[in-house]
Amino acid sequence: MAAPGNPNDMLGKLAGLIAVEVKQKVDILEAVANTAGGCSCCEQANTYVVYDAKAPPEMKQAAGSQAHLFTITENKHGDISDICCRACCNPYHRMDLTVWDKQTQAPLFHINRPFKGCGCACFPCCLQEWQVLGADNTQILGFVTQSLFGGCFCPEFNLVEGPNKEAEPFELLRGPHCIGELCCSVMFKFTDPATKTEERGHATKMNAKSGMDALQECATDADNFELQMPAQGLPVHKAIQITSMVLLDYYFFEDGGAFQCQPLAAPGEVCCSLSLCTQYCCGFKQTWKATCNRPEPEEN
Repeated sequence: MAAPGNPNDMLGKLAGLIAVEVKQKVDILEAVANTAGGCSCCEQANTYVVYDAKAPPEMKQAAGSQAHLFTITENKHGDISDICCRACCNPYHRMDLTVWDKQTQAPLFHINRPFKGCGCACFPCCLQEWQVLGADNTQILGFVTQSLFGGCFCPEFNLVEGPNKEAEPFELLRGPHCIGELCCSVMFKFTDPATKTEERGHATKMNAKSGMDALQECATDADNFELQMPAQGLPVHKAIQITSMVLLDYYFFEDGGAFQCQPLAAPGEVCCSLSLCTQYCCGFKQTWKATCNRPEPEEN
């Protein structure tokens, strides 16, 4: 890979960016484990491909296309603590990711998330936090932090520029109380922190547009997103906005596919389930499912 340059120089590639589509790659092993066993012990590192949203669909599918702008890869450490945290605390496990420029194969910026507990937003020590680092992996560009109580009934995150995560955010990312699962679009809005109503853009988890997309949603936690950013936004702000989109995927959409089955379920236990929607409150998520139990054996 090419050596990273000045962090600000690398972020210049984000200057003209307005709208992108982000597609998560499907991992077959993880999909089988989640669907057939409903477990996260095979949770694999995520990879996202970022496309120019204005490019036609056939151009996005072509190999080596200029529509492919960036690739976001999660870096796995492979040590015992990382494996245990990934298996037991998914999707809140610690991680770091790198955003690569497709043309130069050089890193644009890095994303780091420490382990902060399993979703409770009622205590300052448990608030989720994402750090955005420059191409040199040392200069702090900004943060995406969770508000105390997580926005209460609607998720809320602070987008902060600079090395002080307690500074005033330049933008908020806010979402709905009820988050649809299968075949539903879910929009999270970038808003002005002063008014909390003026919309500046959005990060939207896209619904299924084809039968193959619906099958992917049922069997995997690989999702597609659309990110709309202000044209006049600073490159560093756009890097933090891209980071917030990745945060949304890990926080809300990494619990496995919508459909899960338990082939070894005992009589009377749930043998298959279909996720319908998730309600949010103070960092906690409650997913509502339609379930089917394995029938009890008939008495002679």
